[in-house]
Parts: sequence; structure tokens; C-alpha cells
Amino acid sequence: MMKPFFICTVFLFFLVFAAGCYSYTPPSPVLLGAKYTSANRAATDQILRETKKLSLMDAKHIAQLNNQNYLAAYHAVNAARMRYYQALGAYAPEIHLGSTVGQDMQWNSSRVNPPMTNAAGRDISFKVNSSVTASWLLFDGFARYLNVKAMQSEVRKQTAMQYKVLCMLRRAVAYAYYDIQMAQEVERIQRENIEFQNRFYQMVKPEWEQGKRPEDEVLNFSILSGLAQTGLIAAQYQGNVANYSLARLMGYSEGELPSEVEVHPFEDNIRQMYYSVEMCLDIALANSPEMHIMQQLLKIAEYNKYRSYSAYFPVVYAEAGYGSTQMRTQYKAFKDSHSSFSNNSLSYGVHADWLVFDGFARYNAMREMQTMFAVAQFNMAETYLQIINEIRSAYANYENNLKQVRIYRNLLKKAKKQRDLVAERYKKYHASVDRIDKVQAYYIDIQLQNAAVITDFNKSVAQLEAVMCIDIYARERE
Repeated sequence: MMKPFFICTVFLFFLVFAAGCYSYTPPSPVLLGAKYTSANRAATDQILRETKKLSLMDAKHIAQLNNQNYLAAYHAVNAARMRYYQALGAYAPEIHLGSTVGQDMQWNSSRVNPPMTNAAGRDISFKVNSSVTASWLLFDGFARYLNVKAMQSEVRKQTAMQYKVLCMLRRAVAYAYYDIQMAQEVERIQRENIEFQNRFYQMVKPEWEQGKRPEDEVLNFSILSGLAQTGLIAAQYQGNVANYSLARLMGYSEGELPSEVEVHPFEDNIRQMYYSVEMCLDIALANSPEMHIMQQLLKIAEYNKYRSYSAYFPVVYAEAGYGSTQMRTQYKAFKDSHSSFSNNSLSYGVHADWLVFDGFARYNAMREMQTMFAVAQFNMAETYLQIINEIRSAYANYENNLKQVRIYRNLLKKAKKQRDLVAERYKKYHASVDRIDKVQAYYIDIQLQNAAVITDFNKSVAQLEAVMCIDIYARERE
């Protein structure tokens, strides 16, 4: 009797355990540790093997594969899906198996009034109780249905959140990539400035020694060379910070990109996009994960509002149960040596429960859900306005930088020509040192401003791509 029941119990336990294991690839052991060791470098080398030139598209792709926030968002979607499956389980009956195995021992002695005549001196009973009970919820005022719909929207919301993380990740990678390029361009500008100042220093110093120029001009070029070196150091620092940021986004445990891996050099050519601001608004409102998240939150609030009404309905269950009891008793010092007992029982029926009054708790819970629905509506309206604002601001930034880039291109040519002309005049003693300092400062400043505007232009496009969740230049790469 016990053996089949025991085998079934073990089999069910094994089945639930095996099916319940969530299979996934955990983070690198290096990232779960509390030390920074050579293993960090080894893990980075594994990801970056055979990579020498890192493009922006490659950086985005690697980040999508290795970024910890994005991977966590992926698993959050699976968790939401499991909650949805849990909600579906409410439609299935609940079946419980029970079993009790035990032994009772009883001693009867020293009984005086009345004397013990029909009782054994000792009895030992071995009992086995087995039971199966089933309960099936037939009606609950559609609470289960609305909960399933809410969990379904929760899965969609979590999927939209994962996509939002991806869009924000791509934007962050682009920002860090452009910052590295910007820092490298500033380094180039400052190195050229240092070379220019040193060249004139080497030219002026012998002339000062010959008494042809005053000493302050020698000191002037030496000082300006030193200032350019500080600008170079600052640019290198900014490049390192951007490098660290990009490495983190791409999931590199070492915390920085290896020196042999280089990004593409700074490009001063810009690509104009062919989207009007109205098109950007339409695409953003249709694609934005923020809008999808708020839409699903609004649906969840609506389902919860309707589910609060189900508290006024009765709850109806179908119930059934089967029980079996086996008992054998052995006696000592009694007229019978043993006895046995077997009992089987079966019951079934329908159970209904209807809450009539609960101190207005259901009523206030219903009003709370109605209020939360109103909150979700206003939050969605605010998200709509926020997306409009982000698109218009990013597009205005795009247009602003586009106009400035065109102006700076023209200024850059003029500033370089002016600097070269004044430099030739200075060599012939026809221009003062103040004049050459000023035109060189103009030229350096215009170069720096041009690089900054181009970087801001690229970032404004990345911002538009993040809000619209598209690749603006995808067709050009096809």
C-alpha cells in the first residue's frame, strides 16, 4: 500500500525540482568577487581578442552582449513571464496529497476504581493515513481573469523596459565614444600648438642672444608652450575618463580598454539627416519604450480597478476528498492478541462564500484602484509631454550645431590662413609678438570650438536615436 504512494511522491518531487531550475549564464566570477586581480585583464582580453580598431557599431554590439544592466533587464522579462504563468495557474485545481505514518503505545496499569477488566495491559498501534484533497475555484468575480491580463501587461511593460535600457545603453556608448574622439582631437590640437610655440621659441632664442629681440618674447613662447602642455594633460585625462566609461558599458572587468585597441579618429565631416521634427515626433511617440511602458502601466491600473469590483461577488469552489486509514494493534496481557482496522472515505461538494460586510474595506480598496488609474493616466500624459520636449530639444540642438559647424568650417580656414600670414610677418619683424599670440589663440580656440560643436552634433543625433529608438543612418550603411 505504501510503496506506490512513496514512489509517486518522489517522482513528483523530482519532476518539480528538475522543471523549476532556471538555466542561465551567470556574470563572470571576476565581477562577483571582491578583489581586482590579473583575472580582470584576462577576462577583458577574452572579450577583445583580435580587436584592434573599435568602431561605434562594434562598441554598441559588444555592449549589448556584455552590459550587466541590459542582461539584468533581460532576466527581469523572464521573471515577469514567470509571474504571468503563476497567474494562469489560478485556473487549475489544487490537489494535495497527505500521508501520516506513526505508532501509538499505551500502558494500562494501577487502575483501582473501577478495576481494569476489559483493557489490555499494553497495546501497540501502527497507523497509516493517506488522503487526497482537491479544490477548484469555479467563480471569483473575474478576479483571476483580470489578474492574468494584468500580468500579461506586466510582461509587455518589462519587455519595453528592456528595450529602454538598450536604447539608453546605445546612447551612453555613443556619448563615451564621441568623448574619446573629442579628447583625441583636443590632444592633436594641443600638440600642434606645442609644436608651434616651440618652433618659434627655437627661432626667437638665438635672435635674443644676438640682441635682435627682447627677452620677454622668448619667455612668451615658453610660457604658451607650457600652457598648451597643461591643455594636453587635461585632454588626456578626459580621454581616460571616457575610456573608463566605455569599458564599463561594454562589460570589461579591467575597467579600461587595452592600449592596443583604438577608436576611429575624429571626423570633421557631418551627416545631415533627412527627418523633419514632425517626423521625429511621430516616430518617437510610436517607438518610444517610455510610451509603451506607460501604456502598459495604464492597462495594469485599469485591470486592477476592475478587479477591485470582484470583491463584491461570491467565491465558489468545487471540493473533493478521498481518505484511507489502515491500523493494526497488538495487545499484551489481554484476551486477544491483535486487532486491525481499515477505513476508506470519499467526499465532494460545492462551497460558496460571499462576504456581505467588511467595514467598507472593499469600497475603499475599489476607490484606491480608481485613484491609481487616474494617477496612471496623468503619468502617461506627462510622459507624452516629456517625449515631445526631448525630441524638440534634441532637434533644436541638432540644428544649432549643424549651423555652427558650417560657420566654424569657414572660420577655420580663415583663421589658419591669418595665423600663417602673421607668422611670416613676425619672422620678418613686421608683426608684434602680441599679434602672433592673438591670431594663434584665435586659431586654437576655433579648432577647439569646432571639435566641440561636431561632438555635440553627433551627441544630438544619438539623443534623437535614443528617444526614437531607430538608427538614423541605417539606410546609408546598407
